[in-house]
Order: sequence, then structure tokens, then C-alpha cells
Amino acid sequence: MSWCKEDALKQVADALGNRRYFKLICGASFHDVDKIKSLVQIYAQARIDCVDVACEPHVLKAVEDAYQLLPVNVPKPLVMVSLDVDGDPHFRKIHVTRSACVDCEACLPACPVDALFMDGSHQFQINHDRCYGCSRCLPTCPSDALYFQPTHALPEELLNVLRHPLVGAVELHANHLDITSLERLFDALGTSLSQKWISLCFRPTEHTSESVEAYLECFATLCEAVQPYGVMLQIDGNAMQADESHQSSLPALAGATALAERWKARFPVTLSGGINAETARLLEEEAHQWIAGVGMGTLARTRVWHYLDDAATFSQAHAVASDLVGAFKKIECFMFRK
Repeated sequence: MSWCKEDALKQVADALGNRRYFKLICGASFHDVDKIKSLVQIYAQARIDCVDVACEPHVLKAVEDAYQLLPVNVPKPLVMVSLDVDGDPHFRKIHVTRSACVDCEACLPACPVDALFMDGSHQFQINHDRCYGCSRCLPTCPSDALYFQPTHALPEELLNVLRHPLVGAVELHANHLDITSLERLFDALGTSLSQKWISLCFRPTEHTSESVEAYLECFATLCEAVQPYGVMLQIDGNAMQADESHQSSLPALAGATALAERWKARFPVTLSGGINAETARLLEEEAHQWIAGVGMGTLARTRVWHYLDDAATFSQAHAVASDLVGAFKKIECFMFRK
């Protein structure tokens, strides 16, 4: 099956409308192209609707390579790239103060993507392509040697990626809900946002209802001016901290519920941050019938992570991915229930 962006754009619209939207989040700061290639290949065969990746040319090349390996009958998901609006924590990587590090290995087990390791001289090292800024390692360090540095991309670099024919969606990550930063980004990107899905990812429970309303009104106005294919909201909960518990996705649900009355009729609302299999069961509840789908990152990666290095175990990875995605694809669409 040859890839058609128009088909992928429509597939996302259909999945959102039927409450069965599933997006694989590779990570806004995750740059390990070999792992990205494998993740996209595995989850595309599980019939995801969208794949969210870092806004980097070499990352897009990994997605292209994965698409070339898919069976001809597997639809290619829509490709979304993530952009930072105002200093969001998804755009950072861990670093080490070498003089403070005691090479104790305490932080190594905390990393879900094996970005931390000891070299042949038993000296602590960081694979920065793998680090996506989750922060799990920070509290484990006995000498406070670890710290974050933000990752930055210049507007012209972003524009070059947005013009890539593979890109059909953009996710804007807003941390402080700074309207000036949002307006500046739209001014810089201009028509490169046209005829793409635009998703706004933010955490409404961290802000006053007044600031959220003002920000969303500004966002809606800016989107209307660039004529996107469609607009959605992605409500982030426990960012990059998912586990298997019932509580894991409750913050995202709480944030979405706070927006429901004013915004669910204007834009599809999806969840991220803390998404797990339990989230699918929560979305079966009629009280949540208006939520259009999810983006899953942490558990989507960790569930298949140790199958990715060996082609012989890909079938196991496919089974795990299919189970994860399938739980959300089977959610009953209450809005069409007779």
C-alpha cells in the first residue's frame, strides 16, 4: 500500500470521531533512530492512527525507513512532529557534572530506555539520543550530579522539517500558557501549518481556569488564520511518568474533565501522560464518552523495549503492541449507541 497523506489525515479524523484514536509517542526529545524505526514498524502493524516524533530530519528518515519495511496491506500512520512553545519539560535532556559524579551506578536502573550506562573504564556515560527527559534518574543520584538542559531548535530548522512531505500534523507543547510565545511561534511557522492537524498539548490543572480560557481562545483564533486540516487538544497528565496503576491516567482525565463543558464541542479532546491499559477501561465509562482517544509514550516504549534489538523477537513485540492498541480500538462509541 503506497503512502497517501490525505488518507492518513482522514484516518485520524475518523478515529477521533469514533473515539478510537491511538497515537504512538516516540518522544519529543527521543532521537535514537534505530529504536524509532523499530517502534514505528511494530506499532504501525498494530494499526495506530498517528506517530509523534521529534522535529528532526534524521528522525523523519527513520520513520520513512520503517514505512518501507511495512507489509503492503498495512496503512501508514499520520506523522506528527512535536514543537516547544514556551519551555515545556518534554524538550530537555539529562546531563552530568563530571566532577560531582561518583560513578556509583545508582541511577542506571531508573532509566526506562537504557540511556545511562557505564563505559569500559567503569565511568558513567549518557546516550543523549535516547534520553527524553523523564526525570526518573534525578532523585536516585546521591551526589546531585545530574541536571537538565533544554533542547532548542531555531525557527528555520523547524520550517525545513514542517515542509517535509511526510509531515501531516504538528503538536505544540505549552508549559506556561504564555500567549506571546504562542503568537510568536505561529508568526514564525505561518503557512507551514496549513492543511495539517494541529494538536495543543498542555496541563490545564497547573493553571487557573481564566488563563486556560484566554490561551485556548487565542489558540483557536491563530489556528483559524492558518487553515489547518483539523485541530485537537491533548490533555497531559503525569507527563512521561506512566505506570501500570489505576491512578496513572487520573490526572489527565481530571484535566480533560475541567475543559469538557466549554471545549469538547469545539475540538476533539485526547489524553496523554500516564496512559496505560487501565485508561482504556476508564474510557469505557459513559461519563468519559466524549474523550476521543489517547497518545501513549512511556508504556508503548517500555512494553516492547527489550524485543527491539533482535529480529527474532519482533513477533513478540507485535503481540504486545497489538494488545495495547487493541484495548483502545475496542472502546464502544457511546455517541453512536442506539
